[in-house]
Amino acid sequence: MSSARYVWFAVGALIIVILWTLSLIPHPPTIGFRHEDKLYHVVAYGGTMWWWGQCWREFRPRLTLAVVFALMGVSIEFVQGWTGWRTFDTRDMIANGGGVLLGWAVLYTPLGSLYTWAVTEK
Repeated sequence: MSSARYVWFAVGALIIVILWTLSLIPHPPTIGFRHEDKLYHVVAYGGTMWWWGQCWREFRPRLTLAVVFALMGVSIEFVQGWTGWRTFDTRDMIANGGGVLLGWAVLYTPLGSLYTWAVTEK
């Protein structure tokens, strides 16, 4: 595996760690506009799906990623409900799933080739 591929996977792992951390800390950063948290969910899950989805060009692995990330979004909501300082919200689950779908769609645009460009030996 090339060093660029290792870096890509390390950044992807860091993205997931940051997503979990921001989802579970008591007071995540906010800007202050209405429903901003839903936008954050869509961007976070869309970005995660887009990042990892580039590693595989075939449909089945991408579908597996989409299911895993959607289930992760559901799981995080349950964990938030158990923390005592965050809340369970089904609308966040919907935003997470919407983000996964958006990230998948972006994979079929020119932005879906960033990984190929980054890890290709020059």
